[in-house]
Order: sequence, then C-alpha cells, then structure tokens
Amino acid sequence: MVKVICNATPLINFASINRLDILKFLFTEIVIPQAVYSETVESGFPNSETIVNGIEAAWLKVKSVQEMPESIPLELEFVG
Repeated sequence: MVKVICNATPLINFASINRLDILKFLFTEIVIPQAVYSETVESGFPNSETIVNGIEAAWLKVKSVQEMPESIPLELEFVG
C-alpha cells in the first residue's frame, strides 16, 4: 500500500490531460493539504472536476496541515 502527499503541480498537470488515473494506478492513496485543494479546486481550475471525482472516490484525500504526520521518513521512494 503506497500513500503519498502531493502538491498541486502533479494534480494540475495530470488533470489537464484528463489522466489522474495514472496517479491512482501508481498510488493507493494520495493526500493533499487543504491549501492544495484550494489551489486546484476552489480556484476554478478548468479540469478540477477530475480532482473532485478522485476525492469522492476516496483515493484522493484532503487533510489539514494539522493532520499531517509530524515526520516524513528519510527513505523516500521513486516510483516510475
């Protein structure tokens, strides 16, 4: 089970080409901070409905910064 914390850039890029399914395929769960949600969905980004669909399907989760882990493991993996 691979969980990641994601910033706005991958969401915007994959949503722009209607391919958020690639992220879903690579990761079990993607967590985005509330600020990333605001930047991608609340800002009126043209393909934000694909991000909303991922949230509704529960593989994309919005969390406030207070809910984020206090530490991130030093061993980060590249999946590619």
